[in-house]
Amino acid sequence: MALTLREIDLVVVKRKTEPVAVYEILDFHTETSYPHMAEALRTFRLALGRYRSGKWSDAKQGFADVLEMNPDDKAAKLYIDRCEFFQKKAARRWLGRRLGDARQIVSPTNVMEVLSLFKHRLFARLEEVRHNVLRIERWTHIAGRNLFAFV
Repeated sequence: MALTLREIDLVVVKRKTEPVAVYEILDFHTETSYPHMAEALRTFRLALGRYRSGKWSDAKQGFADVLEMNPDDKAAKLYIDRCEFFQKKAARRWLGRRLGDARQIVSPTNVMEVLSLFKHRLFARLEEVRHNVLRIERWTHIAGRNLFAFV
């Protein structure tokens, strides 16, 4: 049984250097939930190739065509925002998957989401460090008491 998949993006996984493709499974859609799906998938695939080649206006038009077929396509909306962002910023060092050494391409629409995620991870890491410091303090306090008992 073949699945209907759509490549959404490339991401760099923790402890890896090469990007990995992320796919969306579309088998559960019907003609009413995703109108003109086969044609939209072909158009999306072509637009994604143009996007990765740095052809922002061609890619944006392709994603807009996908939105005409299915106005609820969130991935197409995201890529239109990204194309507009890169058209304005004239990405000089575009590598087809990321800008320079950046691990993730951030568009204006998801910058707050990325900052929120970063803040959450930072606070989680700080809590972990605080916990480890308290554990070390307890251990040195216990060890110090035991050392004084033998002197």
